Amino acid sequence: MKKINVLILLVVLLSGCSDEKSYESFTTSTVSAVIDKMNNSESFLFMITTEDCYSCDMFVEDATDILTENELTIETLNYAEFSNNEMEQLQIAVGSYSSWPTIFYIVEGKVYPISKYEYVKDAEGWDAWLIKTELIKE
Repeated sequence: MKKINVLILLVVLLSGCSDEKSYESFTTSTVSAVIDKMNNSESFLFMITTEDCYSCDMFVEDATDILTENELTIETLNYAEFSNNEMEQLQIAVGSYSSWPTIFYIVEGKVYPISKYEYVKDAEGWDAWLIKTELIKE
């Protein structure tokens, strides 16, 4: 009887963890970490988001499957936590952005015209943007 109870408890605990795994493609980062990676000529994705952002939540929901399938990770930066100095540093490094979420693909430390994707302006174009940047194949 104890074995059955332990087995049931184990199944419940493991199934309760499954929701968390759906967001493994997103990690929290900082402005200084992003700038350091750029200075080190690294290639990576990062996203500027903010608190209580419906579009940001929708993007995470829309993007999670394709990111997971392609083993891609997006580092997230919360705009609400930026100091004025960090805002200036980031704008100097990547240019302007006018909506949340904005996703950047940094290639060997550089930002190219195609490197920026603003979800609010083109919610249906996420897959196409990933293909254009060659992060995924058609």
